[in-house]
Amino acid sequence: MAARFKSPDLTSALLPIMVTERGVLAMLVTAQLLATLLAFAPMSIGSAWERLGLISLFIHLVSTISLAAVYGLKSQLEKLNSNLEILTIIAIFQANTLILSLASQYYISDQIDWTIAGQHCLLGLGMQLFFIYLMSIYAERVETIKALSKVELDALYARIRPHFFK
Repeated sequence: MAARFKSPDLTSALLPIMVTERGVLAMLVTAQLLATLLAFAPMSIGSAWERLGLISLFIHLVSTISLAAVYGLKSQLEKLNSNLEILTIIAIFQANTLILSLASQYYISDQIDWTIAGQHCLLGLGMQLFFIYLMSIYAERVETIKALSKVELDALYARIRPHFFK
């Protein structure tokens, strides 16, 4: 049975992983999963496919703009402690969700319903926490692979150069 290595602070590894190709792909898949769940929810009015298109557009727009903002602020976010970094990332996603929710409501119906905006923010928060959870699992796997690779490399060096030849 292989030993399981745990990083003492996985949150410090999240930001570099979030802005990689795999992080963007995970964000897009998570966003589309949420859009699909919302579009095909029971008791919804209208065509599910039209809802899927509109919900997907909104969620992907929020996710993409938010991740671009996180990437733009990457150097400042890396200076923060890990918990504050995660809270700042969530705040960026929440702010973009609120702004785009209010803007889309105003554009569509010339009025703003704060209840809908609150629901969007609550759903967005659930998606963000799920996304951070996925990224922490991936970060843990990367750390485990690095640690195992180092152990294997050290074992190879020990076999090539025994201590009594030094």
